[in-house]
Formats: sequence, structure tokens, C-alpha cells
Amino acid sequence: MRTLDAQNLSPGFIKIDVQGLEYDVLKGGLETLKRSSPILMVEQFGTDQRLTDLVTALGYVPYSFDGSRLQREPSRTSNTFLIPAERKISALPLA
Repeated sequence: MRTLDAQNLSPGFIKIDVQGLEYDVLKGGLETLKRSSPILMVEQFGTDQRLTDLVTALGYVPYSFDGSRLQREPSRTSNTFLIPAERKISALPLA
């Protein structure tokens, strides 16, 4: 396996669904996250304090999606969107 940083990508969006290894994936992608500030969609966010601490230190803010709006809080269901704080997100309906 290779780390995210080893891929030398500049993604705008990353979906992470790795059955409890989310922290490890992001730890291996620190330079990519710092360089590109992609929006992240992470399954099972909030189950590992190290993950929460890591993305908070990088300036990410957790959002949930209720079917029509982004809400500024971690998801209580499956996927949490982590958006860099410098990106302005509106709570307006997306439809």
C-alpha cells in the first residue's frame, strides 16, 4: 500500500470509507491536505478522538447533510463532511 501523499495528487474532494482506519488514511495524507485543502467525506467520523484532533488542527469544520442542507455539526448517521474553515458554506437549501 501507498500513502495518500505518495500519490502526489491535488484533489478537491476525498471520500474516506475504510472501516475504522480513517485516522491512518489522513495521517498518511497530511501534506496533501495542507497543500490542497480538499473537502472530505468521512464515514464514522467522531469515533476516534485522534481523527477529530487531526482535522481540527488542520482547520476543518464538521458538517452533516440532512437531505437538503449542510448543518454545522458531525453527522449522527454515517458520513460527515469536513470542510476547510476558509471555505464559506451556506445553510441554504441545495435543491
